[in-house]
Amino acid sequence: MNNTETIVEINSKEDVLKVNDKTKYIAISINSSDNDLVNYFFENGKSYLYTDMLDGKSSYIYANYDMFRMGEEVIDDIISGIDPSFTALEKVRYIYIFLGTRICSDINTIAEKNTSICFNDFALINNIWGAIVKKRATNISLVKLFMYICRKVNIKCDIVCGNMHGKYVNKIYLDNSYFLVDLYSDLYNIQSMFKTKYFGEYNDDKYLDKRIGYIKEEYNNTYIDKVLKKIDYTKEDIVYVVLTLTSKFLLVNKIGAWELGKIYTDIFRKYCPNYDIKINNFYVYDNSSEKEHFIVISYNNKAYGFNYRKKRFVEVNRTVLLENIKKSRIGIYENENFFVDEKEVIA
Repeated sequence: MNNTETIVEINSKEDVLKVNDKTKYIAISINSSDNDLVNYFFENGKSYLYTDMLDGKSSYIYANYDMFRMGEEVIDDIISGIDPSFTALEKVRYIYIFLGTRICSDINTIAEKNTSICFNDFALINNIWGAIVKKRATNISLVKLFMYICRKVNIKCDIVCGNMHGKYVNKIYLDNSYFLVDLYSDLYNIQSMFKTKYFGEYNDDKYLDKRIGYIKEEYNNTYIDKVLKKIDYTKEDIVYVVLTLTSKFLLVNKIGAWELGKIYTDIFRKYCPNYDIKINNFYVYDNSSEKEHFIVISYNNKAYGFNYRKKRFVEVNRTVLLENIKKSRIGIYENENFFVDEKEVIA
């Protein structure tokens, strides 16, 4: 079968004429962000699968029609929330923050944390529509999604390689200049309502962030700093104290597990630099046999985890945790600095 007959690349309205009764797959260019094309497939495209295409290159990760439609509807909601009075910079910042509060990274797609990666872990979140609907993204799907939305509001935005390890970031053009943003690396800061670190030179512009509704008066860094500077760090249960105090400011139940680990890594490094506190990434299998990620924070033979039902940190029974690891009910991701000797988890 001729592959060009089953896959149709859509760069403009004229390309719609190429769609015929043999067509199964639609590759939509996200360079132009043409709303008319999207609306056309809303009405006429229920029988196709969709992938995003950038500079003529398709990801070949397909979303079904429902995922495509839901993704575009979420994107429309984001755009509808942008105040018409916003400047171009405010629009970009709004999109950056909104996506950061909605989307998490998925440890199951991170190579150094998995001996092998299942294609299904990528299948839904490595295109822009699956990422926005499932609220999980890879580095590449997130930079494509950010670029796509920026271009929809007439902000010039490109994708560039940000470092020698092949990580991608976005390049924003404003007022005859440009700056780089790295939303993927900033997800944990945004979800904790901290100052961002990777939004060019505008990371601590409180006026800007008040305008777009990110903060009311201060970043959570400021509030947490005031509280943690006052406590006695010689207490035996200092880790639990820090977890309890900080969780009063952080909406932990709305923060991704990977992001939560990064947040507390930063907090403990700053306020307890001489304490051997470990944050480990574990998983259990849910009903669909997918790995459900959670973190455990340990210090001095005590371990803590976040109880989502009680919405607070609780002490984890170390013996029960170890027994479940021995029985393969709980697994630990690769390259973890585990808080017990290896012999303790060997049955």
